[in-house]
Amino acid sequence: MSFYGKLFVFDERVSDFYGLFCAKRDASGVDASPLGSEVEIIEDYVNRRESPYFYGVLFNSKLTFPISFFSKKPIPRERVSEISRWLFGLSTYKKLKIVQDDMGDIYYNCMLTQNNIICIGNEVYGFESTVVCDSPWAYASEFTFLKDNITGNIIINNTSDNSR
Repeated sequence: MSFYGKLFVFDERVSDFYGLFCAKRDASGVDASPLGSEVEIIEDYVNRRESPYFYGVLFNSKLTFPISFFSKKPIPRERVSEISRWLFGLSTYKKLKIVQDDMGDIYYNCMLTQNNIICIGNEVYGFESTVVCDSPWAYASEFTFLKDNITGNIIINNTSDNSR
């Protein structure tokens, strides 16, 4: 997934505290990103019926995407341990928020897996991970939007994509 925001917040701690920023290694400018919302169709076929009975869909795949964090300066090994305790090997999902204008209060409830250290020579400059979310989508804070028109008021209550 491509982000143009460099800073991120994970578990209520800003990446700038550790001098880390989001970036892509080997980026060419062209990117394909998962949209999430992969669905499994639930249907049943019976004899002498050409179309199946459709029962609905299951959202059973989680949103996953690669992410990389870098530092402009080499990261000392003591700091690598501190960053690893903050980001990796956690026992619960944590909020990941990428700080950029168009994402507002959108966040991912996720864990970071398949974690790797990125070294240049013998010095650590970053980390690569796979973000595994608890759902097929991101979340946003609940808000209500009120719009007046000729016929009256329209109230739109956004409860994130989790309203299915």
